[in-house]
Amino acid sequence: MTYLPAEMIQLSDLVHVSTNLPNICDSFTKKSLSDYALTLKKSGLSLNSFRIHLVVITAFHQPIEGYSVLSHSITKRFFKSIINLFPQPQLPTPMWYLKLLLQGLTRPLFQPMTTCLLTNLSMKTVFLIAITSAKRIGKITALMLHPPYTVFFPDKVTLRPHPKFNPKVTSLFHMNQLIHLPVFYPKLFTKTNREAILHNLDVRGALAFYLDRTMAFRKSPRLFLSIAEGFKGSPISAQRVSKCVSNCIRQCYQICSMTPPDSIRTHSTRSVSSSVASFKNVPITDSCRAARWASVHTFAEHYAITGDSAFDAIFSSMVICN
Repeated sequence: MTYLPAEMIQLSDLVHVSTNLPNICDSFTKKSLSDYALTLKKSGLSLNSFRIHLVVITAFHQPIEGYSVLSHSITKRFFKSIINLFPQPQLPTPMWYLKLLLQGLTRPLFQPMTTCLLTNLSMKTVFLIAITSAKRIGKITALMLHPPYTVFFPDKVTLRPHPKFNPKVTSLFHMNQLIHLPVFYPKLFTKTNREAILHNLDVRGALAFYLDRTMAFRKSPRLFLSIAEGFKGSPISAQRVSKCVSNCIRQCYQICSMTPPDSIRTHSTRSVSSSVASFKNVPITDSCRAARWASVHTFAEHYAITGDSAFDAIFSSMVICN
């Protein structure tokens, strides 16, 4: 049998492939499907790309013994064996320390917000929104400027993305959710020098300064804009917003005379913010609602930063001190 080339079935090519795939799928058997899937895996495709191929075949293939290709018991066992034979390496992700970053954001490079570089103010504002809301970068990029999308109150600011923005999961639970960001240590009520410093981390104030300083050259109703020459005032892409967060982390490390991690995943802001909230006894259900996770298992399995190292150290010490 002549198999389809491994690179043929991609998401961008589904329309083209769908015209020829039904005839090819009719001749597939359980053995040929397994052989084809193994060929795909050996060609170097990742597990997710490998699954996409089988999903496309399933859409056109006739049921096998009353089951679709993906739900057949042989396919399930085959998937499990593929995972065992070709385990995906899980490289450790370099973590960054939130306390260090918050210290850096109160230093002169980011203060005062009326006169610091607009680049630094943009980094600070985007990072504070990302870390206090636990939202994905795509949703932060889709935030809009004018009411009812952005509304300032004396004690908070509420944000909302464009109604046509589609989140990763398009359900009522995930769609059109308001982001509430309260004032942090209001200036009128700061009594100590520490509280005055912490007021510099007020996300509502940072956003107000950002909007005021970008109002003169705005060309888009998006909340965050590009400040690069040639694109000044135009909407900024999600990739640039992500870069803004990672650059902010590096800058704060350098301010505190520390070496930043080699690679920084912007998505880790969701892990750090939700884990810090959990350590401070915030109910997990509240963290899941803020991050828009439908189940606590999503947080526990994919985002929670556990304190295993501390328990391991206690175990090691007790073994030696017998």
